[in-house]
Amino acid sequence: MSDKGKTRDRLAAVGIEDVGSERTASDAANGTSDGAANLACVRVRTEKSSSQTVRWNIPTPTPRFVGRQKELSSVQRVLSTPGSICLLSGRGGAGKTAIAMEFSCQYGHAYEYIFWVDAETAGGCAESYKQIAEVFNLGGRVRDSDGLTILVREYLARLEKRWLIIFDNVESWSSIVRYIPSNLEKSRSSVLITARKRDILPPSIANHGHVPIEALELEDSRRMLLLSLQLDLAQKDLRSHPEYYVATEAVSVIERLPLAIDMVSGFVRASQCSLADFLGLWEERKLLGDIASSPMDTIWDIGIQELPLEARKMLDVLSFLDPGVIQHDLLVGDHTEPALKPLRFLDASQPRRYVCFVSFASSLGVMGLTTLDEIFWSTL
Repeated sequence: MSDKGKTRDRLAAVGIEDVGSERTASDAANGTSDGAANLACVRVRTEKSSSQTVRWNIPTPTPRFVGRQKELSSVQRVLSTPGSICLLSGRGGAGKTAIAMEFSCQYGHAYEYIFWVDAETAGGCAESYKQIAEVFNLGGRVRDSDGLTILVREYLARLEKRWLIIFDNVESWSSIVRYIPSNLEKSRSSVLITARKRDILPPSIANHGHVPIEALELEDSRRMLLLSLQLDLAQKDLRSHPEYYVATEAVSVIERLPLAIDMVSGFVRASQCSLADFLGLWEERKLLGDIASSPMDTIWDIGIQELPLEARKMLDVLSFLDPGVIQHDLLVGDHTEPALKPLRFLDASQPRRYVCFVSFASSLGVMGLTTLDEIFWSTL
C-alpha cells in the first residue's frame, strides 16, 4: 500500500483543510515529540464529556458528517455486547475513520473510557499505550515500551468499568494483537477497528462482527458536497442550489467517496471556480488518459498544478516526514548544513514565504492546518 493511500484513509471523510481548522491547538497541547524517533508531534487530548466519559485522543468529528446511520447502528449492535470486536473495512477514502469518530460521539455515553490509537505503525500503538499508562497512573519504574504495553493490557482486562479502544488504520491483526487483552471476551471492553482489508480478524475470535463501508448514497454525497461548498446552506435549500444537478455529476465521477468530496470542495473554494469548471478539468485529464485509479489521486494532481514551484518543493520535503503535527521550527530556519539544502528556500529571514506556502496549500486541501506554527501533512 502506498504512503498516499495510508494517510488518505486516516483522513477519510474529513475535509483535509477543515481537519486543520477544526482540530485546535489544544489537540496538540499535551503532545510531545520523541525526537529522532518521531519527527511529528503526538496529538494527545484527554477530556471528559457531559456524560463523564473520559475521551483520550479522539479526533474532532467533522460537522458535515452525513448519512451512515445504518452503518453506525450496525457497529452499535456488535459492540453492545461487552467483550466484542467490530471491524469497519473499506477502500481508502470511504470514510471509515469518520464513522469511528462519529460512533464515539453518538454512542460514547455507553462507555466510561474511550481511547483512540493510531495503529498505522507499531510505533504509534506503542506510544499510545505509553500515554494511556499515564492516564491510569501506571508504570512506576517501568519505562520500556513492552513493559508498559503489558501493564496497560492487564489493567484494562481487570477494569470493571466499560471501555472502548478504537484502533484506526490497522494493517494486520498481528500488528495489534499484543495490545488487546487475551481474555477480551470476558471483560467489559469493546474494540473497534478500521482497516482496508476485510479479512484481518482471525476466525478464532469469538465475539466479533464486520461492517463493510461502501461509497455514500447519491443523495448523501450530493448533500455533503453542497454543504461543504456553502456552509450556511439549509437542508431545504439544496434543490434550489444553482449547481444541484452539476453536483450529481461531480460526485459520480469521484465515486461518491467522502474524502474525494471534501477534496473537491476544498479545491473549488480555494481556486474560486465552479463545480462545472472542476468537471471541465477532470474531462481534460480524462481525454489525455491522465485519470488515476483513485479519484483522490486525480484530485490531488489537479490541486498540485495550482501550487507555485517552491510550494511543491515544500510538499516534497514533507513527504519524508511522518504524518502528524509538524512544527514550524522543524521547517523554517537557517538551514546552513549541507544535508538541509532542500530547505533553504524556507529561510527564517523570509517568514512570509512559509506563511504563503502553508496557507495556500491548506486552502487547496493538500495539507492540514492547526495554526501557522503547526501543520499536519497529508500525503494524499
